[in-house]
Amino acid sequence: ADGKYHGPRRLPRMVNSKVIEGMILGGAPIEDAFVRALLNTGIPLVIIGKHLIQESVNRVVVDNARGSREAAEYLLGLGLTRIGFVGGPMNLYVFHDKFAGFCQAFEERGLEVPMELVAEEKDFRSEDGYVAMQKLLRKGVEGVLVSHTFMSAGAICALRDAGLEIG
Repeated sequence: ADGKYHGPRRLPRMVNSKVIEGMILGGAPIEDAFVRALLNTGIPLVIIGKHLIQESVNRVVVDNARGSREAAEYLLGLGLTRIGFVGGPMNLYVFHDKFAGFCQAFEERGLEVPMELVAEEKDFRSEDGYVAMQKLLRKGVEGVLVSHTFMSAGAICALRDAGLEIG
């Protein structure tokens, strides 16, 4: 499924045919209407993430803000100040939360967030990470927090293409 709601007849076949006894749903983006439609099937559901946060739903939630804050604190602890952030669309909670944690690390040290080193990409593909890293390298970034695995792969390729090592 693509995470978009196209009507009850367009739910994944295994859901409509009731051949499954439970579901674990994760990923982003997922429309609330799609999650509600799955809930309405009566099949037990566990959501990974903050989808339908205002409703009582079984869920597993990662503390993205804390993880991002701790990563930024580590880089700041190394004495770096020109730290970049590469994220996907901030309207997705995962990127919003990771960016909030990144900012919190700077604010707790009384430092200004280097907004010129924040790259909010329209998607979170490897190619987006590559392009974002190239932009940040041109701006003299010293360290980078890349907020998605796919984007990280692209960022690593950009660093290698620039003749830099990750350390």
